[in-house]
Amino acid sequence: MKKIILSGIILLLAMLTSCADRSFQGDGPDTPDIEILDEPVPVLLAIGDPSYTVLSRGNGAFNPLPGMHADTLLRDKSTFYIYAFSSDDNVDFSGKYADNKEVPDNCLVDGTHLGDNNMKGGMPAVFNRDDYAYLLWQNDTEINYNTTHQSCPYTFYAFYVDDLFTNNIITDKDISRTSDQISFPVQIDGRQDLMSSVATLSETQLGIINGMSVNERNNMLNYHFSAYTAHRGVHPYFQFKHHMARLKFQIYAGDSIKAGKVVLDTISVKANTIGKFVVVSKNTDEIGLSDWTNMRYLYLTESDGSDLRQDFYKAIWQEGDKSKDVYDRKATDIGSDLLLPPDDSYDLLVRFKQTEDNGIVRYFTTPQNIKNNGGFKPGYIYNVRIAVYGDIEIQISIEIEQWKDGGNTDVDPDNEFEF
Repeated sequence: MKKIILSGIILLLAMLTSCADRSFQGDGPDTPDIEILDEPVPVLLAIGDPSYTVLSRGNGAFNPLPGMHADTLLRDKSTFYIYAFSSDDNVDFSGKYADNKEVPDNCLVDGTHLGDNNMKGGMPAVFNRDDYAYLLWQNDTEINYNTTHQSCPYTFYAFYVDDLFTNNIITDKDISRTSDQISFPVQIDGRQDLMSSVATLSETQLGIINGMSVNERNNMLNYHFSAYTAHRGVHPYFQFKHHMARLKFQIYAGDSIKAGKVVLDTISVKANTIGKFVVVSKNTDEIGLSDWTNMRYLYLTESDGSDLRQDFYKAIWQEGDKSKDVYDRKATDIGSDLLLPPDDSYDLLVRFKQTEDNGIVRYFTTPQNIKNNGGFKPGYIYNVRIAVYGDIEIQISIEIEQWKDGGNTDVDPDNEFEF
């Protein structure tokens, strides 16, 4: 049975990819198998992986936690921005919903739903507190499908820019809308998780469609997402893509000699900080971040955005550690995470503080270029593990974990760094 269902879904996916042109051909009383609806059909939005934890200021990384409930207050303050345009090949992304509200054949959803006809941004949406698998329009705005042309299909675009809009790092005036693309500049400080998505049919929806008659199935595939498909319970489904690489940091005791007396002071990574974010494009391969410039050092912080706690992060040596490999010993997690533009390598500065037995305090900064086989990719977490050997040396390795699956890799594991 599972093989039959899977085969059906694969067949539907093949049919979807073969429909290169979903241009609206018009509907009406004479259109076969399409009934005319008189009542409004609301636009509902579904979101994949609804369980998240959100950090604060520069809210930080959206981190899926399967089976767990995220902190309600943190999740409820997260805002997504939505556009929906006709799937027609001749769509014009510079056109706004406000330009043709009665029959929105070009733009169905953008920020002009809020009443400002000059607004260029997307329509804000937030998590539904009653069901975090769905989004709700901000201010309880009611948005309905085009029922004049109920089979007119729309493509839905969504993006998340963390605190860049709420803190006025980006304003509506910064958004560029052309006939082919919507984009804006971004400036990050290592705390912003930037994401985007183009709505698709979920596997559950494909399974439902697979059980329909041939005519109904073809209509659902040709006309999603529209009043026609929404009336049958098929809604835009967003699976968001992370565009940043995420670096986490841990320290380990390399040996017992002075390890407990060496305290981590600061960590900083040199990365690009200004780029271009394409959130809507006729060529969906162009959606994402590009044109990065303005390289500078970004500092690791606490989860609330404050400086790392002083005299707090120490390598811990426990009884029995001598017989263990370095990275099998107890780790000390340091601060929050750094969210950085993908790159082949990063320059890392680790600053330590050491207090001698006579009370003298010394600081040591160790520069290191960290590399990973295949580079640092968007959507991956890289756990940077720092082994501390008194005031003599440190060793660094990189471990990859979820957001996406990856293996483990060491970076210059035998290299010694003089303080």
